[in-house]
Amino acid sequence: MTNGRKIEVFHNPALQNARRKAPFVNIALIGMPGSGKSTIGRGLARRMDGWRSVDTDELLTLRAGQTLENLNRFLLPEAFLDIEEATILDLNGRGNIWSTGGSVIYRSGAMEHLRELALLIYLEVDYEVLAQRVGNPAHRGVVLPNGQSFEKLYAERTPLYREFADLTINTSSLTARTTVDELLPHLNRLV
Repeated sequence: MTNGRKIEVFHNPALQNARRKAPFVNIALIGMPGSGKSTIGRGLARRMDGWRSVDTDELLTLRAGQTLENLNRFLLPEAFLDIEEATILDLNGRGNIWSTGGSVIYRSGAMEHLRELALLIYLEVDYEVLAQRVGNPAHRGVVLPNGQSFEKLYAERTPLYREFADLTINTSSLTARTTVDELLPHLNRLV
């Protein structure tokens, strides 16, 4: 509970499917830029013995030799998504908490790979809070195809994140520490 309000972590019914049963050997955090994936990934790794945090945007920029901002400025969105998917398809191992790029949900191959390897957690944030956190999306390396607004991008991606997520937690009014505290009991049962 925070400020007397119960925090809910929603379980996707797909977890009942035999293919999606615990224990999971990795965790993948999905959500919009500014949802706290990298911060929460590091927080979870500090509290989970033997687990490590891996930011896939960092892996992507190493692979491409460019910043996210430059990649988005000089590449067509499809080319960026190709590099992002290739980065995701290279992920393997155990004990990883992957903080993924927000556009990962556009490539089914990347999402199926994550689904095979990890428990998928959607860090949901209300649009108003997210817009305040992100500020100028271009400075966050956000892919906005054809001049699309950040709000329309949010509306487009939200149902996709929900569809793929095994667990969803709304972090709009939570600190990173509270989010980690709320997720840990669920993770202790699933990983």
